[in-house]
Amino acid sequence: MSRSRFRIFFLILLSLNLVVLDIFVFFRTSSLFRSFLSPLSNASYIAEIKKSSLDLCPKSCLSKIDELSSSLPAATPSAIVPSSSPVVPRVNAPREVFISFGSGTGSSDDWADVPGLQVTIDTQQYPGIKTSYFEASVYVPGANQIVSVRLYDITDKHLVWFSELTFNNAGTAQTQTSPVINLDPGNKTYVVQMKAQLKFSTNITSSRVRILTN
Repeated sequence: MSRSRFRIFFLILLSLNLVVLDIFVFFRTSSLFRSFLSPLSNASYIAEIKKSSLDLCPKSCLSKIDELSSSLPAATPSAIVPSSSPVVPRVNAPREVFISFGSGTGSSDDWADVPGLQVTIDTQQYPGIKTSYFEASVYVPGANQIVSVRLYDITDKHLVWFSELTFNNAGTAQTQTSPVINLDPGNKTYVVQMKAQLKFSTNITSSRVRILTN
């Protein structure tokens, strides 16, 4: 065989060899690729992959967490500390009672009962009386005279001590409160008395007894 023919034959053989090798490699690669894709096309296999990916902490990790948590001291609730100065209700706070006489008019220059200003007070209805006061509001239309008012005990026929109030030229209604007065024990009738310096008509716009009890 001539050298030129031998070269041609060798080249043909080498080409065939390469073709066969390429075919073999191609099919081998395709088989591996199909084997890799086949489980991915399976829905159950994909679900399993998802499940595995969500389980970020393996059992050994969870066991270690349980071991560490068991070694920690148990939590105890904090004790409630009572207030150092608790608020105590005032069970003995005084009770305030008002007994109204009402309003009226007078013009006498001497002590005289004011018509309609009369009240009966029974001290037994107000047990534990601590203090009592007489309060009155007076208005002198002309603001030109001195006016005085007081309480009088009709039952025992005497004035109520320290109940007198004096108003000087009360051109507008003025209110005053007496010092502490003493109400006679029992059922007594009281009247408001007034005297006006110049006998001008004077208005008592309000009058009452204020009682503080235990």
